[in-house]
Amino acid sequence: LQEDTEARFKSNEIITLTTQTLRMLVDAETGHRGYLLSQNPEYLQPLTRSVQQLPPTLRNLEQKLRSRPDLHAHFLRLQSLAVQKLAFM
Repeated sequence: LQEDTEARFKSNEIITLTTQTLRMLVDAETGHRGYLLSQNPEYLQPLTRSVQQLPPTLRNLEQKLRSRPDLHAHFLRLQSLAVQKLAFM
C-alpha cells in the first residue's frame, strides 16, 4: 500500500512538472507574440520568466524521471524541443 502511494505521488509530481513546463512554453510564446505585435517590452516578461524558470524545472523533471527509464527518451525529446523553442524566440 505504501509503495502504491509513493508511486502515485511520484506520478503526480511528474505530471505537475510536465504541466508547468508546458505552461512556461505557452506563456513564453504568448509574450513573444504580444511583443512582436505591439513592440511593448512589458510583453517580454513572460518570456524572460520562462527562460529563467524552465532550466531548473526541466532538471527537476529529469531527476524525478530517473526512476522511470521508460520515459527518459520522451523527456529528452521534450527538453530538446523546449530549448529549440526558446532559442527561436
